[in-house]
Amino acid sequence: GVVTGQKHNVAIFAAYLLSLYYFSAFIPSIDARNICSSALILVINAQTCWLLFRKVPVRMRRITAYAGLLMACYVVVSLVRIAILAIFSREPETFGAGVADSVAIAGYIALHICLIIALSLTIVRRLTDDVLANEEKFAKAFELAPYAMIITRRDDGRVVEVNAGFTGMFGLGRAEALGRTLPELLPPPGGGSPLVVEAFAAAGRGEKREVQALRKSGEPMIGQLVSEEITINGEAHVLSTVNDITEESRLTQRLAELAATDSLTGLANRRYFYERFEFARLNAVRHGSRMAVLSMDLDRFKSVNDSLGHSAGDAVLVEAARRLTACLRQVDMVARFGGDEFVILLTEVHGGEDAALVAEKIVTAFRRPFDVQGRQAAITVSLGIAVYPDHGESLEDLLTRPDEALYAAKRAGRDGVSVAGAAA
Repeated sequence: GVVTGQKHNVAIFAAYLLSLYYFSAFIPSIDARNICSSALILVINAQTCWLLFRKVPVRMRRITAYAGLLMACYVVVSLVRIAILAIFSREPETFGAGVADSVAIAGYIALHICLIIALSLTIVRRLTDDVLANEEKFAKAFELAPYAMIITRRDDGRVVEVNAGFTGMFGLGRAEALGRTLPELLPPPGGGSPLVVEAFAAAGRGEKREVQALRKSGEPMIGQLVSEEITINGEAHVLSTVNDITEESRLTQRLAELAATDSLTGLANRRYFYERFEFARLNAVRHGSRMAVLSMDLDRFKSVNDSLGHSAGDAVLVEAARRLTACLRQVDMVARFGGDEFVILLTEVHGGEDAALVAEKIVTAFRRPFDVQGRQAAITVSLGIAVYPDHGESLEDLLTRPDEALYAAKRAGRDGVSVAGAAA
């Protein structure tokens, strides 16, 4: 791989041409010209021999050894020929074939034939060595990858190879995996989509996507799957990699929950309520249905905080959230806006009467005493109701009107319900 200058070889070749001219024009001698030719062959092949034996990388020397050995033979034949010509010289311009010429020509012909074979073997061995080196690099990268790697046949989806990352991630041995399909090996939790339903998009390339599967222990995991088509021995296969993102996914989900829920009660917070209301409003417009917004707070909640402390007040709020949730349908929503203030969204109601029935159910649920630090606390609720679109179409109106109705219920003695625009 190192480029070197060739000035010395140019000088040697120039000297060779001058020698041929000298021993042809001034002192004609065929032996002298043959000695010059043999010397040129000796010098060139000696350099080639040194290159093939000593200058190539160590890993390549077993490949170039045959050609180097033949180059050494060229050097030996040339030395022998020079020695014979020098010892048994002929008369000038005697063109009869001598022993040295015959031996040299036969040796060169045999070496030429062997050299062709050696060069062919060198090329084949070099290509084989490159293939084996690439296979070794792929095998090491495949086996030592920190994520799961699976090779499956394209036609039937059966596993032909897995790496240590796969066995460590899913708890399955290599012998257990070979010959089976991924849906058989890694069933989805809850009967969802298998780990690999389609290995490729329409374009034929794998797409990065999130998948779910069960480990051998039964523990669910979330992975990021990427698949790519490869060819092995002329047959189409799929190379799939799975990166375990279970913890990252759970953390992301938890952060999303924290951003949308109240940390104390687990109910939706104000921001998430606004988002859900807008979605419900669009759905109500599309279907021509009604909704109801209920404002609620706890009567005399401040006295609990003052007399029993804030930890007792927090316990009351948690229990209040539980009772509220139990009174509502899954399609409804309750959010804590702060303190003891709660807002409820009822979807698909026929009018204020339906909302009032739910409100009365809530009032009844809160008339049961609260167990606070081993003591019974009587805590009631007051609610105000507004109906969409009867009492307004914007969220601002539908939060203001039930607040006004809520204060009306409190002025009426608490522990009751008031509908915007009319007394309940």
